[in-house]
Amino acid sequence: MDQQQMMSYHGQFKLWQENQLILAEIHGAWSVDTAQDYAIQLKQLVQSMNGQPWARIVYLDHWQLGTPDFEKVMQDLMKWCVLHQLKYTAYVFHPNIMKEHQLDKFINSADYNKKIFTKQQEAFDWLTSVGFPAASQSVQSCY
Repeated sequence: MDQQQMMSYHGQFKLWQENQLILAEIHGAWSVDTAQDYAIQLKQLVQSMNGQPWARIVYLDHWQLGTPDFEKVMQDLMKWCVLHQLKYTAYVFHPNIMKEHQLDKFINSADYNKKIFTKQQEAFDWLTSVGFPAASQSVQSCY
């Protein structure tokens, strides 16, 4: 495999569903290919909910930002999610100005309730308080 092929796909993610809550664990540096794959898989989970309102927890401590072209994919995905009943998103990560700067480029592209948390339990508590409890309240590891 040549260097260009090896570099064409970056980052990893894991998506899973508990009740009307979708959880995402994000790892590595993301390319447009990673973002497109994530969008496809997230849309499949959302469509399985048959139009019901839903919420997300997105774990970003292991995310290492993304290429500029991935931002457009994520902006479009956020708009699609809101059109398909996304109501709340809790982003969980320790403070990082670079992550916050890149997140701002796409999480504000659609109108939904969002908060950033440093502790997983605070995110679960908030989502439970607005009607979206998780079954296990624990993150599953990608590895």
